[in-house]
Amino acid sequence: MGPGKEGYQEKGTMAYFEARKLAINLQIADAKSRAPDQFHRVVTQEPKMDPVGKCMYMVVDEDQWVGYDNPETFAMKMEYLRKAGFGGVSIWSMDSDSANHELTKSIHSSLAANYIQGSGLSKAGSGLTTLDDSGNENGVDDITEQETKSNGGG
Repeated sequence: MGPGKEGYQEKGTMAYFEARKLAINLQIADAKSRAPDQFHRVVTQEPKMDPVGKCMYMVVDEDQWVGYDNPETFAMKMEYLRKAGFGGVSIWSMDSDSANHELTKSIHSSLAANYIQGSGLSKAGSGLTTLDDSGNENGVDDITEQETKSNGGG
């Protein structure tokens, strides 16, 4: 593979919406019918799933390896985070998402489902609410009040 070529913002960097467009426009069978993007890039190897990295990848212009996430790979990664007990995610950089926010929506729906379904957190009340070992809810105000009483206050 060679050095990165011109892309959306930075040489060697491709936004998700660019990778998505290339993958959608993919026509491998006939080299003459391949549809290049605005930077005249052509997919030369069909997108595949990397089973270790849990990401999609493809080869562009025969010398550019492009790895990217899509809603399906994000779902796999969100499931891993849920099972491992993580409370959230950080993503760099969402400005390269598609125009209809596919990636952002997939993360949001996964987080919302996990938040409600036994992550130790619930949406009750306006503040953060945790569940104790018995499954009872303790709001932040309740915890603060309990700690204050146990420390000889209020």
